[in-house]
Amino acid sequence: MVPVNCIRFFVIYRPPSHDHIAADHLRLLIECLTSYEHSTYTNVIVGDFNLPKINWNTLTCPDDKIHRPFLLFTIESSYSQFVDFPTNDNNVLDLILSNDANIISHVSPDLPLGTSDHVVIHFEIIVTVDSQCNADGFCTYNWPLADYEAIELYLSGIDWYGMVVTCPSASVLWDTFMSVLYTAIELYVPKRAVRTPVSYRKPLLRFTRELHKCLVKKRRLWRKLRVNKLDTVARLRYRECVNQWRSVIQQQLMQTEEQLIKSNNIGSFYKFVNKRISSRSGIPPIINETMLLLLMIKPMLACSMNISAV
Repeated sequence: MVPVNCIRFFVIYRPPSHDHIAADHLRLLIECLTSYEHSTYTNVIVGDFNLPKINWNTLTCPDDKIHRPFLLFTIESSYSQFVDFPTNDNNVLDLILSNDANIISHVSPDLPLGTSDHVVIHFEIIVTVDSQCNADGFCTYNWPLADYEAIELYLSGIDWYGMVVTCPSASVLWDTFMSVLYTAIELYVPKRAVRTPVSYRKPLLRFTRELHKCLVKKRRLWRKLRVNKLDTVARLRYRECVNQWRSVIQQQLMQTEEQLIKSNNIGSFYKFVNKRISSRSGIPPIINETMLLLLMIKPMLACSMNISAV
């Protein structure tokens, strides 16, 4: 197991093309991932790679400019691939890769999102959490107070040559070496708790009874379709349920916005807008044909004027 603060995540999408441009993009992707290989971090790579011709059980693929370079990269960089079921029809297009073969567990498919033809993949990550850290924060090493003389004495007592002889491969040797370093750090480097601010946001969408019933129906139809993918009737019913699901969500959002307009509450308006923006630097002014209305003064009035003009 690795510490929770020593994991890097990469989310990748590769378009389903196989021309020379796609080969150049894949080369740049491999160079980028290679540059982030580091002894301190465990890399977890997830995404839709659109590489259906790689057989991850036998680690074989056609000798082309798309599939083979990526497969060689995963082998040479000691990455393990954890998805062992089709994610789109009969193809394994969505992958979970990691350079730690023991960090990923319980990989399973689930209902696709919306009208997507790719399944959702659930997985768990096995990490270590320091018992000295409470729920209000996390711990960091207090390096200024570390006992470096004790660390030096501890490392000088390790039989490094014996370690090289007894380890059968480079990956096993590296894991053993890192285990020694982690042990020395745990013994002679104190820790301090760091508090993190706790923030909570209410969900933008209320999970109503109608929405829950639609979700249950959608999941049931998807399971039937997954058993028999050639059943056109089951596929049609699933698509109809997906459209109904999207319609229910859209109607609920429209009702929320209508209630916001009718309330004429500027505080609620700011809260509603702030939930939908990533930058809090400010909101630009609303301009109509004759005047400049600062949003701080009359935002609802400007919106009503524009709506009535239409």
